[in-house]
Amino acid sequence: LQPIAVNAARRTVDCFGKRALPEKYVGPVVFENVSWNQLFSVIFTYGISALNVQENRSVYKGKMGNQVAKDNVLIVDDGTLPEGFGTAKVDDEGVPRQKTPIIEKGVLSNILYDDYTAKREKSESTGNASRQWRATARYAVQPMIRPSNLILLPEKGGLKELIGEVKEGVLVKGGLIGALHSNVITGDFSVTADNAFKIENGEIAFPLKACTVAGNLYEALNHVIAIGNDLKAD
Repeated sequence: LQPIAVNAARRTVDCFGKRALPEKYVGPVVFENVSWNQLFSVIFTYGISALNVQENRSVYKGKMGNQVAKDNVLIVDDGTLPEGFGTAKVDDEGVPRQKTPIIEKGVLSNILYDDYTAKREKSESTGNASRQWRATARYAVQPMIRPSNLILLPEKGGLKELIGEVKEGVLVKGGLIGALHSNVITGDFSVTADNAFKIENGEIAFPLKACTVAGNLYEALNHVIAIGNDLKAD
């Protein structure tokens, strides 16, 4: 527990002397892996569900094979990942888990299916059927499409290296307030970051008072400058 306590204490000290952004800021934002994951896991997982695509509730409707992100973005769902949280031999319909590339070099190559949505398109399930636990009646619940281990493949450097490449920007760390209320259909989000910092000349200049971070996740994927290598499972 000692490293956890030290890290918590360091984060607290880092936030002393908070200042407000002098004006409305539009520009580069560096997301810590924890912060990015909160938006990514809420919005992106909804958009790649075959049911939502089929029912016209996803921005990826009719986008298969199209460029939907920067060419350095590679996203996979890997149900075979060693020691992954969602790793299993089969999904909750008995279909073998598999590794499914979703975005390759910025191009939408696959979405996720269960058996029902696959049959609607005369396709094959990707092994992503999931029944949520409800007391003891797990198999009385209709399965839903959920990723197993959804991974934004790493590129280069850790958080410090990414900050070092930014002349002026904002660093967003820790949890985001309101991520669960994002618009999962359009990808729009407006969240509160109470652990943000101003970046100047490649270094953290000072901590910021709680501020609103707003944008669109799908648009953000088209403007990715770099992706860190410090993956974090959640």
